[in-house]
Parts: sequence; structure tokens; C-alpha cells
Amino acid sequence: MSYAQHSTITVTSAGQSAVCTVLVNGSYTTPTPTPSPNASIELRSFGRNVTQGQSGEFTSLKARGNDTLDLIIRVRNNSNATAYNVYLTDILPAGLRYVFNSTTLGGRVIADGITSQGVNIGTLYSYQEAVVKISVTVDSAFVPTWGQVVIYNT
Repeated sequence: MSYAQHSTITVTSAGQSAVCTVLVNGSYTTPTPTPSPNASIELRSFGRNVTQGQSGEFTSLKARGNDTLDLIIRVRNNSNATAYNVYLTDILPAGLRYVFNSTTLGGRVIADGITSQGVNIGTLYSYQEAVVKISVTVDSAFVPTWGQVVIYNT
């Protein structure tokens, strides 16, 4: 069976906001004997402004042009069914630029591709969580001097 789920994080700069949505797709098979619950994938997105020295995980960020942000995506299998071949894709909107070679899975650098064809984060066993982090920069040309801009990132 297959599944798809998304989550969002809001980035605010000079009174403007960018809402980044992350999409996770995957498939799973049910072990034998067959448990009753279906696979349930939880997706949570966080971020931090590296330029401003943030080190935690936040659901809302303030940023200026050329700031570097870490986007942290937590994918958790909340069921007793194993999820196989879980792919994560993050198509960035205008205003955010991917920093090449910045994708990590569990703290290890993995191949680029999260913003195009996606990356395979592998198998998620029952109640297991995978943490993917990417770095982006805020395009200063996209940040107006006043007003609010909302960006949807899928």
C-alpha cells in the first residue's frame, strides 16, 4: 500500500512569511501475522536560523535576505506495520535556495536530490523515526522591503 503526507513550517522576514510544506511518499507491506492497524506516518517540520545562531528546532522562523536556515523534517512510523522505500521530496518555493550537499539523514550527509526526484530514507520499522535536515538560504531579491509574502513549499 502507499501513502502521502505533508507538513509545514512558517518563515517570517521583515513582516513577510513563507510557508514551507514538505511532502513524504512511501509504501509499506504488512508483516505476517497481519496486525490490525494500518501504517500511520507522522511528518513534522521544524527549522532554525543558522545565521542568527539558533540551535533548537522551531515551528516558526524569522529571517532576512541571505540568511541560512536549517529545515528539519521528522518522519515517524506510528504503527506496527513496517514502511519500506520511504521517499522524501521537498520542492522549494521561490525565495528559498537549496544549499548543495547539505542533506543529512540521521546526521550523515546523503546525496542531493531532495528538491528534485526525492531521496530514499529507507525502511521505517514500527514506531521508528528518521530525521532529515537540509540547509537553504533566503533569496534577498525575493524579500520586499515591506508587506507579507506567503510561500508554499511542497
